[in-house]
Amino acid sequence: MHSPHIKHNLMKILPQEIWLDILTLLPTKLIGRCRCVSKSWRHLLSESNFIRSHLYRTKHLTGNELLFLGSTEPSQSNALYTAGIDCQVPCEITVSATELTFVVKPKLLSGDLPSCDGLILLEDDAKRTLLFNPTTKEVRELPVPSHAFDCFYRYPLYGLGYDHVNDDYKVVSPSYYHTELELAFVVHVYSVRTGAWKEADSSLYEPRSVRKCTRRKVESFTFELGYEMYMTGVFVDGSVHWVATNTTNLSSFIVGFDLADEILRIIPTPRSVYGIDFLYDILRELGGCLCTLSVSSNKETNIWVMKEYGVEQSWTKLTIVDGVSEYMPHLCVPGRREVVMVKDERTEGEDWVIYNLDSATFKSITIQGARYVYFGGCFRETLVSPYHNHDTHRALG
Repeated sequence: MHSPHIKHNLMKILPQEIWLDILTLLPTKLIGRCRCVSKSWRHLLSESNFIRSHLYRTKHLTGNELLFLGSTEPSQSNALYTAGIDCQVPCEITVSATELTFVVKPKLLSGDLPSCDGLILLEDDAKRTLLFNPTTKEVRELPVPSHAFDCFYRYPLYGLGYDHVNDDYKVVSPSYYHTELELAFVVHVYSVRTGAWKEADSSLYEPRSVRKCTRRKVESFTFELGYEMYMTGVFVDGSVHWVATNTTNLSSFIVGFDLADEILRIIPTPRSVYGIDFLYDILRELGGCLCTLSVSSNKETNIWVMKEYGVEQSWTKLTIVDGVSEYMPHLCVPGRREVVMVKDERTEGEDWVIYNLDSATFKSITIQGARYVYFGGCFRETLVSPYHNHDTHRALG
């Protein structure tokens, strides 16, 4: 076994960029331990360039875990759990739920738990909105947006994503509020970099042109974003997406809020290409692409993927899933070729299945350690901080 003295000398011999590159291959929790070696190590391993490099390799080397709220008894308060899935198991899958240490009792903020690069957005018993990295235990309380007091909507709408142009994580909150004359639609954006909310342009714009950047507004019509359990925005390719409904003809379509431009755009749908009549749609991310799980008018379940973002002709039907409409409420993608479907909003862990897109086969999932669970989404362990500057980290009291 090498002594600390020898290891220290090796660090002196190797150029810094080489051993930092080696460290990006380590698991996230082990990086956390390395940060405790010295102040200089903590500084180097907390720099944004290192975190982005580690995140990039983590995305390509590891799969997602399931993330959910649950308890061992119905009367108990919810706790936050993760569970890894080995999709290579040939038959029924049994997973062990790991409770995440958290200083408050978490709640679902909207239909699922909005998550991006290891950060999750949730609410506690005190109705505080929190941005939390369960791996590093960093937590940030978001200020109350000014629109929260006069906002009116059946469910809260939230989305979380990364603005690569400005190197900034952002929370998007579309909402409706009462004025003296009408019910108005507004979009507010919280910036991790600035630590503040601001009101964004709430106009609806045409799809982004493939050849050039367009900002042409759509002719005014009223629409609503999200419905029932599908309130959480889906982050793909720099935008957060929702299913919207035209309140005049009740047709559904997809909108994406561009985090860099901070505008709301219509996203072409399979309907616009294939003339398909959908009953409803669920949006998810599948292998970095926008994915929709839809039930057609003849009860046929289709999984579609937009292989080239913003290009309507790139929508591709991956598979037709028979007999799974009862599992529609939730869809999670732990890998690139598997999806997890959950039957009910809250189950005893007996109504979860995993579907393989290549073999068109199902496996049941048994969860040990948490019986009564609210499905939350997918999660990946990362070093990403809910603060733009790690030095501003504070414990939540």
